[in-house]
Amino acid sequence: MTDFPSTEYPGPTHIHTWGKYFLGGVDNHLVSGYGNPASAAWPSANLALYWPFSVPFHYVVKRLFWTNGSAAGGNWSIGLYYWNGTGIYASGSTAGSGNSQLQYVTPGTEILLEPNVQYMLGLSHSAATANQAFGNLVSVAAEKQSGVYQEASAVPLPTDATYAAVSNTGVYLAGITRTASGF
Repeated sequence: MTDFPSTEYPGPTHIHTWGKYFLGGVDNHLVSGYGNPASAAWPSANLALYWPFSVPFHYVVKRLFWTNGSAAGGNWSIGLYYWNGTGIYASGSTAGSGNSQLQYVTPGTEILLEPNVQYMLGLSHSAATANQAFGNLVSVAAEKQSGVYQEASAVPLPTDATYAAVSNTGVYLAGITRTASGF
């Protein structure tokens, strides 16, 4: 069965940290004005960052993704959580592969997100090595205002998140997709 077209589950094929469903609902409001996104070091080894989002429709997650920097490496973990930190899905530790490429992880079963529920997308990396991540630096104050949190020692991501106030900068390109293949 093809992923396109689909009238069963509306919405875009990819929902990502720089789009309108993340960080308060305004397209790129946190990312715009901070220069061009580029390859960068992850803020701190084994750090997890959690970005808030919600969708106004039912959305079936078939894969989760992040964007590797120009020197892909280290290990990543990506996951979905409810706002209170209760885990929905967390990938295992996955080796970064493919310079400047999206990298996907497929859960064992599809995940149905309900409309207007506050979720968190978690992403962690094992190293703070130059150019392994792809993102945009923003101020800590802007991240706090947008509901971003962090957690130390989180590779792989935990079953349930323990949020702490964010003290590192960066909105990295990551997200979810309703496609089982392609892109």
